[in-house]
Amino acid sequence: LIGERLKLVTGLGFDFYNFQLRGNSVMVSRNDSLEFVQDTVNVFKNNNMKNSHITVPLLLGFSTKDKQNESFRVAVGAIFSYRLSGKQKISYNIGEQCITNLYKSEMHQNPWKIQATLRIGIKNFSAFWNYALTDYWLTGEGPEARSMAVGIKVIPW
Repeated sequence: LIGERLKLVTGLGFDFYNFQLRGNSVMVSRNDSLEFVQDTVNVFKNNNMKNSHITVPLLLGFSTKDKQNESFRVAVGAIFSYRLSGKQKISYNIGEQCITNLYKSEMHQNPWKIQATLRIGIKNFSAFWNYALTDYWLTGEGPEARSMAVGIKVIPW
């Protein structure tokens, strides 16, 4: 917008989530809700839910200098995401045999995600904070949950 000092930043990206679920709960999709059913027979070795999203950020960025490796930078905006896939994977042993069950389903997850984001950087280092403005599950069909991510970037690209 104004050289390298004030700019509109966008792009295309992917997010991958791997949630480790506690205990021996299996997510069961009912007609209008999601239920967590306890497996009282098996002891799970692995119980996780994985998702992938395609993302498009839309940020307004300010930089104190034209060269990134010499400047202080701040960017604020939103990240728009659409869920591409989701599955729950459960592993347990029966005797010496390892059993793995894979459940692919939407599981009442909200396919759209909107996150507020703040990014602050100096020279080649940056920190970011993302907070989901939308609920992870469809309204009234699962527990209330919102994601938050905090991190640092130490690679200049």
